[in-house]
Amino acid sequence: MESRGRLLLLLPLVVVLLAVIGWPLLDTFWLSFTDARLGGQTGTFIWFDNYLHAFRAPAFRRALFVTVAFTVCTVAAEMLIGLGVGLLLDMDLWGRKFLRGLLIVPWALPTVVNAMCWRVIYNPDFGALDALLNSSG
Repeated sequence: MESRGRLLLLLPLVVVLLAVIGWPLLDTFWLSFTDARLGGQTGTFIWFDNYLHAFRAPAFRRALFVTVAFTVCTVAAEMLIGLGVGLLLDMDLWGRKFLRGLLIVPWALPTVVNAMCWRVIYNPDFGALDALLNSSG
């Protein structure tokens, strides 16, 4: 019974996700099998002709190759750099704790900046929220 209640609480999230992500995705997939043009016209069903036309075009094949090559190279480089930095920080080096702390700064800084911004907004003397509330009566 308890798991059924949990699933029931997740139902609104699932409905919103299906409406926001699922429907446009399915609609786009369906449109890819038609000859529809921009402007809201409904096209006729042409099966895989759009895909065959795209794969026959040299520009598409070149763009696909460049995209795949870029993805493979950047993911491999990021993994190697991350692994190297991780192994380097795992070694017994002088200043290791300082370097670890330095690596956390980019991760923690946005949270601190956000908190400081909200602190200024909520300030009762000169905050933007106070000014808005005072101006509205």
